[in-house]
Amino acid sequence: MKKLLVLLMTAVILCSCSSKEPTKTGVSGEFTGTAPGRNGDITVAVTLENGELKNVAVTEHTETYGCGYGMDTCPIEALPAEMVANQTVNVDSVAGATLTSAGVKNAVKAALDEAGVIDVFRGAVSPKEVKSEYDVDVVVVGGGAAGLSAAIEAKDNGANVLLIEKEGITGGSTTVSGGKVLGAGTKIQAEQNITDSADELYKYMTSLGNEYDEEVMRKFCDESASAIDFLVDNGWEYGEVERTHASIETWRVHNSKGGYWMISGNGGPITVGLTKSAVNKGVEILYNTAGYELITDGDKVVGVKAKNGETEITINAKAVILATGGFTHDSERMSKAQTDAGLDVCVITTAGVGATGDGIKMARAVGAETSYAPGASYTYVSFTCGAGIYEEAGLILSADGRRVCNEYAYQYDWTSHLVDNKSSYAWYVTDKDDPNQLVQYGMTLDSTIKADTVEELAAAMGVDEATLKETIETYNGYCRKGVDEEFGKPAQFLNELTDTLYAIRWDRSMSFTFGGIKTNAESEVLKTDGTVIPGLYAAGETAFYSLLGTDPTISYPSCGTAIVDGVIFGRTAGANAAALAK
Repeated sequence: MKKLLVLLMTAVILCSCSSKEPTKTGVSGEFTGTAPGRNGDITVAVTLENGELKNVAVTEHTETYGCGYGMDTCPIEALPAEMVANQTVNVDSVAGATLTSAGVKNAVKAALDEAGVIDVFRGAVSPKEVKSEYDVDVVVVGGGAAGLSAAIEAKDNGANVLLIEKEGITGGSTTVSGGKVLGAGTKIQAEQNITDSADELYKYMTSLGNEYDEEVMRKFCDESASAIDFLVDNGWEYGEVERTHASIETWRVHNSKGGYWMISGNGGPITVGLTKSAVNKGVEILYNTAGYELITDGDKVVGVKAKNGETEITINAKAVILATGGFTHDSERMSKAQTDAGLDVCVITTAGVGATGDGIKMARAVGAETSYAPGASYTYVSFTCGAGIYEEAGLILSADGRRVCNEYAYQYDWTSHLVDNKSSYAWYVTDKDDPNQLVQYGMTLDSTIKADTVEELAAAMGVDEATLKETIETYNGYCRKGVDEEFGKPAQFLNELTDTLYAIRWDRSMSFTFGGIKTNAESEVLKTDGTVIPGLYAAGETAFYSLLGTDPTISYPSCGTAIVDGVIFGRTAGANAAALAK
């Protein structure tokens, strides 16, 4: 009997050791799991039937629309389906949405661990096959607002279109933006009883002192309304129209539905609508595919070399459109730009992770005029309470405690003064009577400095006591007079600082870059001698050069400028590329 038991045990051990996968247990039931995502916890429900993974559903999450969820390529939708299809949790994360991807996968692992079968579902997924060569009329490189608009317009004009996107989802910086679109003389403005015109927008845009190409600027203003019509026709749900700032009279900033506040991620309704429209119209989108070199035939551009994983891809095309965004995530370029401006190097950015200047590099390699403008769209904001975007009644001070601006001015106006003063961060000094809700919230936080005297406040801030004392005393004098003799802040926003003082640190971050590829009003890429590179077009942030120039003191006109620029000149590029391909 003992010998039989030994033989049986040996057989079990041998079977266990020789098996390549754990034996499935036949477990059935529904199990839940929770794990952190990008914006908060993600909860899933996992259904097992006789040891098989039958269903995975995300039941709760607070992820970003257009990035975490909203399309079948987003992690909330894509990963559960892939896990069921492949019977494993080890599916690839969605590039460009890695935090949400990790949250979904870890939540599923937690559910399977609860069921006691996690080791059963750890198999590898075979890589997907990708073609090594394509022949199309038009290839678009980059899938943000500009690239998607270009692809749709080219398709609407009869072209066979391939769009390649280096991430696993479309959207780029547009998705993670505030979702605002600048436009004048629009139907939406008329619906909301707002009077405006392209001429009024032109008057404003040309009053800022930026360098600009006259034809490009005129086209931008004249076609902003039709660009917004285009977005609506391609699935964008809009909401209220607002002013650029309370100090600027005209209401022409169009918000995504429900997106009045400047919150990262409100751009999802724009890119989800454009992506679904592009796919429905027959645009082929190749994800996880990065273009790295233009193919030329003499002086003409006739295609793109790209890479998907380890697969080299050749895309032959009659026209190429570059729409890869700016270079905010090009650490070498951005470090130099900030160092040249006398600023500490900041790596915090709200731009999409794919903004590494790929299109600019590709165009430059074939003779295009390009600029890595030292100017960038900087913002100074509290990372604890969020103050720093809307008008403030207190004092905005440079890092050394000096007042350098009118605090009531448009955000990018006072930001430029801080940059000009080489201030790598800023202070907001106020008292208990400050009317701003975000500031009031900030006063309740332990991280906010508070003191009963200017001397104590200066010591806590690490600034010169005499400088801070003079700054506050001078400002309080203006408040008592009702006239800001130095910077002209309106009297109703002059709030004398008394009693307990508070100092909230505002750190600098970046939204996007200026400069890029020089183009004309037809979105054609220009050489350094001003002639056109045949077959090559560019649009969006990768080609911001001609609209705003390359001067370090560029004044960003308004929230929504970059997105509508991408739509206008993306559409122009698409239409012209399709015409060239015929």
